[in-house]
Amino acid sequence: MRNRLSRLYVVLIATLLLIVWGCADMAGHLGKTKSTEPIATSMDQMPDDAATVTAAIRNRLIVPPRASHPNATFASGVEEQIRPLWSAEDRLVPAGVQLLVHQANADDPSVRTAVGRLVFKGPFGRRASVHYEARYHTAGGGVTIDDAKVQPIFSGPPEPMLFVVPAEAIQTGIPHMYGELLAYVGEQAVPFSNRKSAPPKEKEYVIVVVLLDRISPSAKFEVKISNEPESIYGYKESTKYIDMNGWRVALLAGRFILFDNGEEPNLFVKAVFTPGKEAGLIRSPKLVGRFCLNETKGNS
Repeated sequence: MRNRLSRLYVVLIATLLLIVWGCADMAGHLGKTKSTEPIATSMDQMPDDAATVTAAIRNRLIVPPRASHPNATFASGVEEQIRPLWSAEDRLVPAGVQLLVHQANADDPSVRTAVGRLVFKGPFGRRASVHYEARYHTAGGGVTIDDAKVQPIFSGPPEPMLFVVPAEAIQTGIPHMYGELLAYVGEQAVPFSNRKSAPPKEKEYVIVVVLLDRISPSAKFEVKISNEPESIYGYKESTKYIDMNGWRVALLAGRFILFDNGEEPNLFVKAVFTPGKEAGLIRSPKLVGRFCLNETKGNS
């Protein structure tokens, strides 16, 4: 009986490991996050046909869309499949490219496939990445894109940015577009490099934490406040969240001293991120940002 139980235990452990590895591998394929050595990291490094296709797709993603590449033509209905994933107000511009796959059909070398990644950046260092796949054929020095699709990439933990804004500046309302919000809170925020200029007494502030990276709809973003710096735990019941097309914003109001006299314990704001379902079966919350609000005067 004991031997049978031991064998059953081994089988269960082995099965669990296979499931975990399988789910992680599947997540890599579905989320396009598996590490692949790029063939090229700029348009100049790409084969001409792949560069033409990549430029045509990139131009469709810019808001407002740019004219298509002169050597590229979209088959009927394909151009409509490539829609911008953000608005003009986001002010995102091309910032990088990687070609991951460039392949010719074995039966007809004029039919080809290109797969890659496009990176866009906006004000204050905001980022977004897109995975693209295109099937096309070459003819007469040009290309016709027969099929194409794009999807957002959510890879790696996002980078948070913190602003501490006097409450009176928020009470009048905040912009509803992400780019405008960043500009507004950036103008209104207390400069952290000059916290000694803040009033040496408790005052109403609103902590604004924004993510510079777009995250998955199924990902979780939390902002907490605590006297303990290392853990992911803290007070979070009053935090309000805004999802601006994948870029998350957290607002937490409270009364505190920005630069105290050393009599009070340090107060930490923590940004905690839990990956979305594309990350696989095991998804654990992770501390991705920690900010000390009231560092004592004895510290730099």
